[in-house]
Amino acid sequence: MTNLHPAYLHIRDALPGDVDALAAIIRYAMPMDPQWDYRFPLRKQYPEDNYGYTRLMMKSFLEAQGVVVKVVTFPAPGLPEEDEVPAALAVWEVEPDKDKKYSLTPTGDKTARRDANFEHMAAFGSTTRAARETYFNSVYQSRQLHLRILATLPEFQRKGAGTALCRWGIERAKQHQVPVTLLSSPLGHALYSSLGFTDIATVTVQVKEEEEKLSIRVMAYPYEPVY
Repeated sequence: MTNLHPAYLHIRDALPGDVDALAAIIRYAMPMDPQWDYRFPLRKQYPEDNYGYTRLMMKSFLEAQGVVVKVVTFPAPGLPEEDEVPAALAVWEVEPDKDKKYSLTPTGDKTARRDANFEHMAAFGSTTRAARETYFNSVYQSRQLHLRILATLPEFQRKGAGTALCRWGIERAKQHQVPVTLLSSPLGHALYSSLGFTDIATVTVQVKEEEEKLSIRVMAYPYEPVY
């Protein structure tokens, strides 16, 4: 476990026993992001579906090869550091050009989860896959560290957790001499820009003949060799 600045933040690898805490972070943090409501507009009507598939997704990340899930914990009265509950998470893909399948979307059966707009999910998935292939995988192949998810519980936001998790990835990428890549919603763009990420492109998620759409920034933290 690594101590970060500020001193009250602790960062560690997520463990299998953290899966419920990870699902809770996503459940309460992601509704602030327009990408979440776009894909799961009926999450309030079917909270059990939204939570159940979110938990399944986080379990898939924890079990996947080439994926590192890091968490930030905050001190709790009477608890040793190893028992602190995660308050923020980052999902990092260290083999991002490999075609992985995570349990975010049920296979075929549209009755499997009732919280989702499946046309929006399909548009989001195809657009982000194309963006990653065009701007990241075709350029860097596996020589990149990709930030897939960054989320913090609302009551712990603006306390440095997201910054700490990003800096962990930046330092790891420097050690491996690779860039950090990510796709940002408007919600995270200011944070990433402040840390030195640069804009490469903007892509739009939109179902044909619909007015509703999403704007996603393609960003990277380039690796620059020191001579």
